[in-house]
Amino acid sequence: MAEIVRAHGGQLFEYGPLTVRRLRPESGFNPITRIDLISMKTGAIIEEHPQVNDEILSYVWRGSVVDQHTDGERYTLSAKRTLLINAASEIRHTESAPLYQAEMLQAVIRPSLAEGTSRVQMLERNESTAENQWTLLAGPENSNAPLVLRQDVTIYDIKLGRGETVSVPEAKGLNSWLIVLEGVVSVDGSRLHKADTLSSHTPLSSVTAERDALMLLFIVDDAAPVVASGSWNGQ
Repeated sequence: MAEIVRAHGGQLFEYGPLTVRRLRPESGFNPITRIDLISMKTGAIIEEHPQVNDEILSYVWRGSVVDQHTDGERYTLSAKRTLLINAASEIRHTESAPLYQAEMLQAVIRPSLAEGTSRVQMLERNESTAENQWTLLAGPENSNAPLVLRQDVTIYDIKLGRGETVSVPEAKGLNSWLIVLEGVVSVDGSRLHKADTLSSHTPLSSVTAERDALMLLFIVDDAAPVVASGSWNGQ
């Protein structure tokens, strides 16, 4: 059975030049703590903050964002550059949009174990999101995903042209959470607009773009063990 959550004002938080739409999954998505859709005006800064026992995916689809770490490392994110932080031990960083207004999805996922070495992974693509075909962005070690998560969560993106229809990646025995970042789509008879989400405990069949659309898909094992002591746990 699918459940739709429409974008609404109660999800929004404004912090000066930042607007955050906080999405929380329905039941069946225990490893995911939260997903934020963040709008950053030029010059916006997310002040230095710690991450520990978190997996943080930062997906920019408009503009650019700079992620500055206290160890001196600096990462520039864009539609061609997606960042994943595996924060096994504490990582402190600042995020900003110094040059351009930016739109970013940021997902915080609880790992299965509070062990291992922290690392930062970057997925670089020659072009931005592929058109009319799903691209595997991140997944557990056995998934062959370019970005490796310490959890049984798999993440895809797609840019779907108006009038195009594609099958949704297989999720047998797992739960699917679809997020519309841009455009209008129809999924199994339900119409979704920008910032709407659809969650399902059964496989989704196909999605059709009624307008040019950009989407992310999370496939989640709700029974996977999770660490309960992450920076964002319960927030």
